[in-house]
Amino acid sequence: MHSIVDQVQDQVQDHDQDQDQVQVQENLFTPEGMQLWSSENQLYDEDNIRLAEALEKTSGLAPLPDKLKPFAAQIKDARGEDIGINHMLIEVIVFAAIKEMKCLPSESVNWNMLKKWGATLSYAKKNGFQVSYADLLLKKNLKSYVLESLSTNEEFPGRLLTNEEIRSLVTCLTSLEDQIFDGNNNEVSFKDFEWLEEELEKTKGSDPLPDKLKSIAAQIKGAHGKDTGINHLSIEVIVCAAIKEMEFLPSESVNWDMLKKWGATLNYAKQNGFQVSFADVSLKRNLKSYVLDNYSWSRYLDF
Repeated sequence: MHSIVDQVQDQVQDHDQDQDQVQVQENLFTPEGMQLWSSENQLYDEDNIRLAEALEKTSGLAPLPDKLKPFAAQIKDARGEDIGINHMLIEVIVFAAIKEMKCLPSESVNWNMLKKWGATLSYAKKNGFQVSYADLLLKKNLKSYVLESLSTNEEFPGRLLTNEEIRSLVTCLTSLEDQIFDGNNNEVSFKDFEWLEEELEKTKGSDPLPDKLKSIAAQIKGAHGKDTGINHLSIEVIVCAAIKEMEFLPSESVNWDMLKKWGATLNYAKQNGFQVSFADVSLKRNLKSYVLDNYSWSRYLDF
């Protein structure tokens, strides 16, 4: 008995796998190939990166574009080791996929994007470069895509919902999103992140950001185009902690209290002049994955 998510996930992983991976392999070695890889995705984000242009600015010894380096640092933290020279070309396209999966709103994700990301990660795994965190991102994007397709009743591989079920789904999702992003949902503290207090004890007063959060802070700097001001340093810590949980926690482990906590964190930050757009995207993605995993009609999606 496979759920509709399992069926679509199987297609992401298996459909035209060899052909897709050949294309990925070709794209690793030429700027023109990189342009082909990225041209189908137009990120609705001022921080959009075109790989061909970015690669032209790199050197042969350091092929990773500057805008992807924060993502490389985050993967280094997750893997606990530097990336070997044999994987330097593969890492470029993997980190480009991660950037797109993180920053693209779920409403803009389409089937070809999911297939491209899946082919990229599959090719990397077959060549000894696996990033579990990227697999989590792909699965959450997949679930968000499924939910978007079901809620709009678009043509979709699987059973469609009735009009009544669609209305119920949209009402449920809207209600939960309103609760999370309600401005009154803004009470949060360091103690709400159990692991964070231990990490904070290792920091110095002049540098309050734990090492495990510095790669996320670098991504925020990249999005903002500047360092975080001294007035926002404590807010940055708790926002980075929320982002880390949202991105590294499997969707099956997410519960309503976590979603409310992450929403409170981002709401509090916004109310104090510190907004991170890709964190909002991540929270909405987690919410949609949560709804798909837990909504009462999901039992009808089993075959």
